[in-house]
Amino acid sequence: MAEPHKQITHSEWLEQYAPTRDQAYPTFLEIPLGIKPTHIWTLIDSGEEDDEGFSIMPIASGIHHVNNMGFYVTKKSHDDEFIEVLDE
Repeated sequence: MAEPHKQITHSEWLEQYAPTRDQAYPTFLEIPLGIKPTHIWTLIDSGEEDDEGFSIMPIASGIHHVNNMGFYVTKKSHDDEFIEVLDE
């Protein structure tokens, strides 16, 4: 069974963790050198769609290789806590 995790809204993520840029880095190799893993978040294609047919793509703390659509770097660390950022 999966362990419970924290869920926050996109606005809360912006305010609490402060991404360093608006767009995701397309690949892991494009993340600047020296960034600690606890400051990296992954944009994930969930394979699901909302009621309007748009892909649901949450952001999750950490580095995920399956279904990733890019990576974000934040000023504040997620301290290895599993956090899922959801649309509002």
